[in-house]
Amino acid sequence: MAEKVQNLAQAIYAEFEKLMGKYDEKVADGLMPLIVNALELLDASCVENEERRAEVEVLREDNEQLITQYDREKAQRKHFQQKVVEVEDSLDEEKRQLQGKSDSLEAIVRIMEVKSKSAADQGA
Repeated sequence: MAEKVQNLAQAIYAEFEKLMGKYDEKVADGLMPLIVNALELLDASCVENEERRAEVEVLREDNEQLITQYDREKAQRKHFQQKVVEVEDSLDEEKRQLQGKSDSLEAIVRIMEVKSKSAADQGA
């Protein structure tokens, strides 16, 4: 029995003893079963309440762990997204450089073709 309920039951019993001593033992006959039943229900509620408190504490701890894990994963995702942006920027820059080199090489090829054609024309 829960300590609070046990203390309450003792106090009620003491009051009943006073009433029975002052009047008659029959004064408690009808009330005693009702009070015992009420105390038993109260005790069951106290036990259930303690179980719920323990369950809530476990759920609270689980929730804290999930929040921590969520925050960690959120930070990792942000970090990886930043890395992706950096890699994309790097690839874009490299692409621009390669395109510039390609354009330069095509210009050189055109110049060489013109020179080659000019040399062929002079040789003929």
